[in-house]
Amino acid sequence: MIKTFTLSASLLSFSLFAQTPDSLVLRPGSEGKDALIFNRNDSQTSNFGNDAHFHAMTWSWDFEDATYRSLLQFDLSSVPAGAVVTSAALTLYADNFVSVNVNGHSKLTHSNASKLYRATQRWDENGVTWANQPPLVAQASAVLAESQSSSQNYTLNVTNDIKSMLEFPFENFGWLLKLDNETTYAGLFFASSDHATAALRPKLVIHYTATTTDLPTTASTVTAFRMYPNPNNSETLHFNKAVSGKIMDMKGNTQLSFSDNSMISIAGLAKGIYMLQTSEGATQKLVVE
Repeated sequence: MIKTFTLSASLLSFSLFAQTPDSLVLRPGSEGKDALIFNRNDSQTSNFGNDAHFHAMTWSWDFEDATYRSLLQFDLSSVPAGAVVTSAALTLYADNFVSVNVNGHSKLTHSNASKLYRATQRWDENGVTWANQPPLVAQASAVLAESQSSSQNYTLNVTNDIKSMLEFPFENFGWLLKLDNETTYAGLFFASSDHATAALRPKLVIHYTATTTDLPTTASTVTAFRMYPNPNNSETLHFNKAVSGKIMDMKGNTQLSFSDNSMISIAGLAKGIYMLQTSEGATQKLVVE
C-alpha cells in the first residue's frame, strides 16, 4: 500500500526560508548628492553643489573669516525591501586639500574635531546655500575625533541612522558635517562625490540579512512594492514595478488613481501627506513637497 501525507504550507515555509547575510556598497560619482556651503558675505547665497571638496572648516582670507559645512545624502532605494540592517559604515576620504597655510587636515589654532548630524528637512544639491541650509537634530550621529594626520580617513558607524532612513524613507534628508569649534583656524578636508579620483569619493557600506528560500523563483513571485523619490517635489513618482492603485488624502478621499504603471504624474497633487495604496495590498505614506 502506498501511503500519502500532506505537509501544511506554513510548515513548508518555515523550514525553507532562512536569513542570509549580504552587503551593499554605495559610492556614487557626479550623480551623488552632496554640497559644500560657507558663510563669507559674498558666498552665503551661492551654491556649491558640484564642488569636489567636502569640508568642515573655518579659515580666513582677504581679512574675512569663513565657516564651511558639508551636506551628504545617499539614495537607499537599492537596499532590498524587507532587508534587516546589521551594520552600516560611512567612510570619508581625505583629499589633501591644499590652500594658503593648509595642506590636508589642519588644527592650526585649535582641535578640528567635528560631528555628523542628521538633517531634518529636504535640501536641493543644486540650490542649497549657507542661507537656506536645513535644520539639524540636536544629537550627533557620529563623532570625528581630532585628526592624527593630515591625510586621515574616517569610517563612521551610521547603523542606527540607516535603519531609521529605511524604516521611514520620507525622513531621509542625509547628514551635515561641521566643526565642533567653528572659529579660525582648523578644518577637516574630504573629497565629495564630484571628486575626480573615484577612490576618494564617500562610501557607504550596508550589511544586512534578507529572507531567502530554496524554492525556485518563478515569474509569479511577488516583488515587494517600493516608490521613489519620497519625499517628492519632482511631479513624477516612480515604482519598482508596474502596479495599479490610488493615492488618498489623510481623510481617505481618493485624489488620483492609476492602472498598471511604473511611473505616474503627481503634478496635480498639492503639497502635503498622502497614503498610496496598491491593488496588491501595499500601503505607504507619500510626502509631496
